[in-house]
Amino acid sequence: MHSIIDPPMFDYLVAFLNSNFFIAAITFLGGLVAYFLYQRNVSDAKVAAATTLLLEIQNAERGIREVETNVLNGDLPNRLLMPTESWTANKHLFARDFDRDEWDTLSRFYIDCALFDAAVNLNASYFQKNEEQIRVQMHMATAMYLREYLDGPETDAEQSATEKDPRLASAYQKALKFQELYLAKVGILLYSPQKPLGDARTVMNRIAKTITQNSIGSKLKRLARM
Repeated sequence: MHSIIDPPMFDYLVAFLNSNFFIAAITFLGGLVAYFLYQRNVSDAKVAAATTLLLEIQNAERGIREVETNVLNGDLPNRLLMPTESWTANKHLFARDFDRDEWDTLSRFYIDCALFDAAVNLNASYFQKNEEQIRVQMHMATAMYLREYLDGPETDAEQSATEKDPRLASAYQKALKFQELYLAKVGILLYSPQKPLGDARTVMNRIAKTITQNSIGSKLKRLARM
């Protein structure tokens, strides 16, 4: 029975497989495959990042339209422009896509959104403190009227600490009246710091409001394959 491959041919094939040329060719092909997979992963990551950036910017622009008039008129709504921020983590992917002016505009936009949101959060923290103080004052008033009741003369045992006790009913009525009057005028008593509003107004006066409608938005839409 004859071998399918002649001995000289077999020896030549073995020598070729062990040659530096074959090893170099395999290494080169492996490198090409690795490079192709890397480029594909980068491309997929770039598409995902561009999509996220575009959604973040669109949400921020919508927020600007919703709060701009209020902020410029002296009221700071509890509305964040950019609850999540992905520019910092992904901007390296777009180093060749934006020119210097576009890059600076996009970076400045994200910084301004962060500054505005910081002002909103600071203002909200004061609002929470005001709410806590309101509850404390109402509890203190109720406790004061009940303490006056307890420090007063003793009443009939059957009426003591029941709805039949007119003094106890009076104490509760005074506490409710205090709450009613206090809440009616609480707006005058609340502490409203000016720094958060001032910071928010400064940002609102300078922030770019139509990024998705200029060259940056066009490039992001193309990169996101929209």
